[in-house]
Amino acid sequence: MDKPYLELNLGVNILNNSYVMPEFDQDRVKIYRLEYSNLNPEFVSIFQKYTRSNPTNIQLFYTPPNTMNKNIHLDGSGVSDMWAINQVVSGTKNGIMRWFNSISDNVKYNQTGITTKYYSYDISEVSEIDRHTIKDSAIVRIGIPHNIDNPDNEPRWCISIRPERYHFTYQELYNKFTA
Repeated sequence: MDKPYLELNLGVNILNNSYVMPEFDQDRVKIYRLEYSNLNPEFVSIFQKYTRSNPTNIQLFYTPPNTMNKNIHLDGSGVSDMWAINQVVSGTKNGIMRWFNSISDNVKYNQTGITTKYYSYDISEVSEIDRHTIKDSAIVRIGIPHNIDNPDNEPRWCISIRPERYHFTYQELYNKFTA
């Protein structure tokens, strides 16, 4: 399997120009659910072309400054081949996305404030397998343990979009974008 990320050069912003970022300046990660109408129609066309699906489950993540080794999780209800398209939309572009293998059965099932289901891990329960600084847009594997570290003194805002239906595995989508 290829790396758990693929940098994309989409040439468009995921969010439409009229979207106003929320005001939030706290010392904790926060997730917002966004509406389909917040997406740039040019991005929607690109998403549909490559994924044969509509973008849904649109989430905006706020990661506060100097956040390290927190919120290690996998999205959904178990290890899978889930993927998302992420784009850093504001703040630092030095956030480090890391992927892990689980080395413990001590996993905790949780739900975010916007009712997204996930499994969480402590740093002692995983071993790192890869890391990458996503500067703009990327396809990322989200069905294996992962997190974002933000070593900077400014916050990071990232939009993450999943398809309405997974027609392609992560590897198949990776291959479509690199063909």
